[in-house]
Amino acid sequence: MPTDQPRQTPPTPSGGLTVRRFERHELALPIKVGIDDSGPVAVKLSRSSGAMGSFNALLSDLGQGGLGLESPHFLPRQTVLRVRLYADNSIGLPEFEATVRVMRSRMSSREPRYALGCSFVDPTPQLQQSVEDVLAAIAASRKNAEEAA
Repeated sequence: MPTDQPRQTPPTPSGGLTVRRFERHELALPIKVGIDDSGPVAVKLSRSSGAMGSFNALLSDLGQGGLGLESPHFLPRQTVLRVRLYADNSIGLPEFEATVRVMRSRMSSREPRYALGCSFVDPTPQLQQSVEDVLAAIAASRKNAEEAA
């Protein structure tokens, strides 16, 4: 069952570090990821990786400014990705698609697993509405699960 716990954004430090401007909501949803060849960083996954054109990952958080992924592949900063969350009618989850840019990448476990922090490339009003729709569906699903328990 997906969770929807807001992740607090730290206050802006005086050292000039870049921090998130939008709250992120923790999730755990399967997502399909493809590398956008038109991006500034040329990335090709080897055939031995098993990722032919796209690969499965886990959507770990989502907010108005971007999203987080748990990926089985290391992807460098500035890589542009196309992500797709498939609709799940059982919980009222709408389909979601976006183009994102990797802003941070770090190994997250001993097995090949990487935490990717991504920002939306073109945050249009339609994309912002899609984010709100996904978050609302998850919140409703969570509320229904709590009421049923």
